[in-house]
Amino acid sequence: MKLLISFLFLTQMAFAQMAKVPSEWIESSSSSEASRKSFGLNQGRGELTSLQEGYQNLIGHKSGMLEELSGDEEKKWYLQSIKTELGIEAKGGLGIMGAGGEAALELIWIRKKNGAKSFVSFNNEIDDQGTEAIQISSEMSPEALKAEIEPIVDLALKTSKIKKRSFLFKNLFNRALEFQKTIAELENAPSMGPWYAYKYQMELGVSVEGHITPFLEVGNALRLRMEWWKLKKKEVPLMLTQPTQNLSPNAKFVSAIAQDLSFIDQNYFQNGFQLNCMKVGVGTSVKGNLVIAKAQANAKGSIFFLRHEEDVLNQKLFPLPFDGYSLQSKDQSTIEVGRHQFRQAIRKSSNILSFFARHAPENEGDKKYELNVIEAEFELFMNGGIGLVTVEGNAGLTLFATRNVII
Repeated sequence: MKLLISFLFLTQMAFAQMAKVPSEWIESSSSSEASRKSFGLNQGRGELTSLQEGYQNLIGHKSGMLEELSGDEEKKWYLQSIKTELGIEAKGGLGIMGAGGEAALELIWIRKKNGAKSFVSFNNEIDDQGTEAIQISSEMSPEALKAEIEPIVDLALKTSKIKKRSFLFKNLFNRALEFQKTIAELENAPSMGPWYAYKYQMELGVSVEGHITPFLEVGNALRLRMEWWKLKKKEVPLMLTQPTQNLSPNAKFVSAIAQDLSFIDQNYFQNGFQLNCMKVGVGTSVKGNLVIAKAQANAKGSIFFLRHEEDVLNQKLFPLPFDGYSLQSKDQSTIEVGRHQFRQAIRKSSNILSFFARHAPENEGDKKYELNVIEAEFELFMNGGIGLVTVEGNAGLTLFATRNVII
C-alpha cells in the first residue's frame, strides 16, 4: 500500500510581499457601508488589478513547480498534496508566509489520480495530523469514554513527558464528560436552513503533571483534541415549524449561526468553487455556554458548519428567538454582537473569499495537481467588525471555498 504524504510549502524568507489588499479588507469597521466596500465593489481598479496579478502570479508559479515534481505513482512515496500559506502585514501587504504568525489564506493543491479529476476528502486535508484526537459521541457510556481515553493516556506516558498517569486520566475523563454534555445539546439543535453544525473540536494542552490547559499556553508537554462528528444528514433534527423557547442556550447558539449563514449573498463562486463549509472559533463561559472566541481565548474550540441544500430550499425560515452572540477576547472580556451585525460580517468575509476563488485557475484537465481548497481566515474585532487576519492578529472565523472535494 502506498504511503501518501503532505508537505507544507515554506520559503526561506520570513515574508515575501507580492501584493497589497484593500485597507477595508483588514480594518475593524463594522458599518454596512464598509461591508459593501470591503469586497472590492468600490475599490480603485488599479489596486485590485495589482492584487489580482500578484495573486495569480504566485498561483501560476506554484502550479508550475508542482507539474515538475515526479509523477511516478508506482513508487512507495509520492507527493499527495501541498499547502501554501499567505499572510497579510499590518499595512496590507500580502505575501508568502514563513514560520510564525497567522496566515490569512491557505491554498491546498491535491494530486489527481491517474491524471483525472477525482473527488477527495476535505477533512483529511485540513485536519492537523500532529494532534491526537479523542472521538466522543453523546451515546457513549462512562465505560466507553474510559476505553477511548485509555490508549491516549498510554501514548502520553510513552513520550516520557507526563509523570502522573492517574491524575491525567481523571482530568481527561472529567473533560470528556463536559464535552459530552455539550455535544448532546448540539445534536438537539434544529436545522433552520441549509446549514448545520457537523463537527465540534476542543483543543487541549497537557502539562507534565497531567493538568489540562488551553493548548496555546506555554509549557504544555502534549497537545490533544476532543472531537465530535455528525456524519449523517438524517441525524440533523427536522426544521422547526415554529420557534421554541425550550432549546438549551448551546442549541440556540448553533442553530442561530446556521440560520444566519443562510443570509450569505453568494455560495457558488466562479471556477467551480463553492462556499459550503465554515469554522467558528468558540470558547465556553463559566456556566458552560458556548461563545464566539478569538484564537487565544480559554478552552479554545471550533465548530464546523456544513451546507446541504436538499429538502430545505422551499421551506420557510422561521426566526429563531436569539438576540445575539457573546464575543470573547483572549483576556476573557466579552461583548455582545447582534445577529444583524454578525450577518454583515459573514457577508463581507464571503465576498472577500469570492475574489480569491474568482481569480484562481480553472480546473485544467492536463494538470497533475488541482487547487481544491482556498481557506480564508478572518479576525472578529471587539467592536463586532471583521477583516482578513493579519500576521499579528488572531483568527476566529474561517471560510472554505472548495471544489471536487467530499466533506
